[in-house]
Amino acid sequence: MGDFGRDQPVHGRFLLLIAKIAEVIGKTSAVVDSSHLDDSGVVRAGGQYLVVTIDGMHSRLSDFPFLAGFHVARAALRDVISVMGARPVAMLSDIHVADDGDVAKIFDHIAGITTVSDLTGIPLITGSTLRIGGDMVIGERMTGGVGAVGTAENLTARIQAKPVMS
Repeated sequence: MGDFGRDQPVHGRFLLLIAKIAEVIGKTSAVVDSSHLDDSGVVRAGGQYLVVTIDGMHSRLSDFPFLAGFHVARAALRDVISVMGARPVAMLSDIHVADDGDVAKIFDHIAGITTVSDLTGIPLITGSTLRIGGDMVIGERMTGGVGAVGTAENLTARIQAKPVMS
């Protein structure tokens, strides 16, 4: 991250980065967009809120693809359910493996996601699988993410929060 926010604690640096990304994207017509610095985005669709989120896997789990898939699927569902108050209806995945990476990692990663899917009844309905950088990337690393989509009648987004008067 270079010198970006170097005077801030680590958490503060990432908030500064996220705020800068939101500034680049700009305000949209969404109910909750990146300018709200929330965990998910929300739009109105057919009289309901449509909640969409994506979480990336932790790079330290690259050598443990089942755990990576399992944990990132849980995180995506947590953001839709707990953070936004929506009922999850589907998950999607994205996985990238470096040139020398073992293709078996892809299947282990998907197995971690589908374990969460089986336990929650939320289907994994689509995804993408790519090599990282084509022929130019040497190594075995793996990266990716899991997204979740949910619907809600009401939101528990930060934008809806109100101070409690005592």
